[in-house]
Formats: sequence, structure tokens, C-alpha cells
Amino acid sequence: MTDHPLVSIRLAESRDEGALWLMLTFAASMGEGGASRVEEARADPYLRSYVEGYGRSEDDLGVVAVDPTGEVIGAAWIRCFEGSTLHVGGAVEPELSIGVLPGHRGKGVGGRLLDALLGACRNRFRAIVLSVRADNPAARLYRRIGFEEVARIENRVGGLSLVMRCEIG
Repeated sequence: MTDHPLVSIRLAESRDEGALWLMLTFAASMGEGGASRVEEARADPYLRSYVEGYGRSEDDLGVVAVDPTGEVIGAAWIRCFEGSTLHVGGAVEPELSIGVLPGHRGKGVGGRLLDALLGACRNRFRAIVLSVRADNPAARLYRRIGFEEVARIENRVGGLSLVMRCEIG
């Protein structure tokens, strides 16, 4: 793994919503993801809930990775989904979404995003949850960071996903 030393991590803001839409296409494993899939994500009520109106709720919290040119190359964010049966997160334990542009994967960006987000979550939430496809290599990163598998579920496309939870402390 090659570290990405020139990448900076900062708190996500409402102005980053466009970047979050793009990262959602990777987080949701929408084929190759990317800009061509953003409208598809916006049209899906389930996927839309992960980004639409980001920053309006006091519980929205995220971080973005920015390269030296100012381009957002990755993001990790949480949202609370009170009363939802579609999401693995809820009102007390928010759900994590994370995406990194393909050309920047394997360089430590995802780990840095998760470290920064977990740090921002301390003293605010006791734990966060996520779902990840069982065959997604990112599951190894989540385990290394401290997530533990708590359930296996059928995902939105009929495959197997792991529900993972991380105590923040």
C-alpha cells in the first residue's frame, strides 16, 4: 500500500453534496460507478436517502479526502435513519457510507477517511454501522479499523451483504 501524503482530509459540508452523490455510486457498488450513474442513484428512493439534503440534519457528519488540485477523491459520511426498515442504521447508531475514486484505492485514503470520521464521531455516537457486500475487499479494511460482523442480509440486488458495527467508545 502506498500512502497518499498529499491528500488532505476535512469535514464534509453541504457544498460537498455533489461529491457525495458521486461517491455514493461507488459505495453502492453501482457497476463501475461514476458520474454516469449519479442520476440513477438520485432516482432511487433508497439510495437517494443517503445523500439528499446532506448537512440539513445535525446528525449528518462526514469527511472528504481532497487531492492537491482541490478535487474530492473520497468521502465517508454517516446519517441517522429513524424508523427506516430499509437501512441498517437507525436513530442511535448511524449508518456509514464511504467511497473512493477507483484510481485512488489501495493507497490508504479509505483508512484515513475512516480514522477521521470515527474521531469526529467520538462523544457524539456510541457506535456506527454499515453494510458491505460479502465479497467486497473493503470488508477487510472495516475489520482492521474495528468493525465486527453482526448479521448477514440480502442486499438490494439480491446478493449477500454483511452488516458490521463499530463501537466508538
